Amino acid sequence: MFTHYTSIVAKINLLLLTAYLVFSVTLVLYIIVRDWRAKRHIKRLLKIKHDLFKLLLAPGSSDVCVPSIENATASDFIDVVTNRQRYSVFFNESEQQLFKECFINAGKIKMLESLAKKRAKKWRRIDAIMALGYIQDESALDALEKSLHSKDEDVSYFSAQAIGQVSTMRSVHILMDFLKTTPSMRRKTASILESLSPNITDEVVKFADDKDPEVRVWAAKLLSKSVSKKYVKKVEAMAGDPSPDVRAAACESLARLEDKDSKGLLKKLLKDDSWFVRMHAVRAISRIFGKDAMPELIEQLNDGSLLVIESVKQAMVNHIESALPYIIKLLKGTDELAKKICAEALDQSGRAVSSILNKMDKPAKDNIVETIRSYNNNLAERITSAGSDEI
Repeated sequence: MFTHYTSIVAKINLLLLTAYLVFSVTLVLYIIVRDWRAKRHIKRLLKIKHDLFKLLLAPGSSDVCVPSIENATASDFIDVVTNRQRYSVFFNESEQQLFKECFINAGKIKMLESLAKKRAKKWRRIDAIMALGYIQDESALDALEKSLHSKDEDVSYFSAQAIGQVSTMRSVHILMDFLKTTPSMRRKTASILESLSPNITDEVVKFADDKDPEVRVWAAKLLSKSVSKKYVKKVEAMAGDPSPDVRAAACESLARLEDKDSKGLLKKLLKDDSWFVRMHAVRAISRIFGKDAMPELIEQLNDGSLLVIESVKQAMVNHIESALPYIIKLLKGTDELAKKICAEALDQSGRAVSSILNKMDKPAKDNIVETIRSYNNNLAERITSAGSDEI
């Protein structure tokens, strides 16, 4: 029995040793092949760099291209026009432009479109997709739209990036349709749309009345790119949407647009049934109207949501000079939560408050410091000493 188990253990050890040796040899070979391929790729890029430099120096070079450029791959194209291999080879703007002129032709675009459709060799496919985007040829949108709906999330994402690179109204239409039909990619798609020209609002506004509230949310956010007053009015109208998420997004967009005509509307939203809307209304009013918004915002310290109150506190910190009189009045009151929030705002703005106090006459300063001390002596000491190194 003992001999039998010894034999089994020996066989297992031999099997494990063999597996270890095979793995080790495979790993070494993989590293050798990977390094060889990387060196070969860098060598090819250096050859392209050298040829581009010669072409730029040569008279009439724009009419002549060399084989190292004409035979470049999609991967080479992306490396050159994006400096993806910046740590190894750097291509300046003139070299990039000349390379694009030499690389792009009808046959090359067809080849890239064919690669973009192939499911094998995923990252070569993605390089081809990216290249089609950087070429910025609208005719490539048909191929890119097909790859956009790939089940592979990487392929889909880079296709969306490439469509955004083409940057035409058809690109916007494709991406907006994709945003509507693909919930899992909405955030990424919206970020691509946000990077496009403000002219996209002509297409985006069509989705402001979509049945899906999440689509309306993104439409509201994207409309903040607008430079037209008519779209500002559309965002204001969306502040009355049945969905609280859309109303909140409208507040966020009005803040970005800095729409000073929206004060009455935003004040109404401070009483919205949804805490999420009230929070965004507070932030919007603070951003648009700054120190002048303090009377409206201070009232929200009575809000039932701690996140709304936290937004008010942040507005107080951002505009501490205009908030200070209200803070002192509240510290003398009986609302313990309001007093706590005011103390936190003072603490976060210690140096700024100290600077404000140092500009006051002594009686006014002493009166404020004494009020703070009556609530929290340590807080008063921190504030009065916060700017001592500047005095």
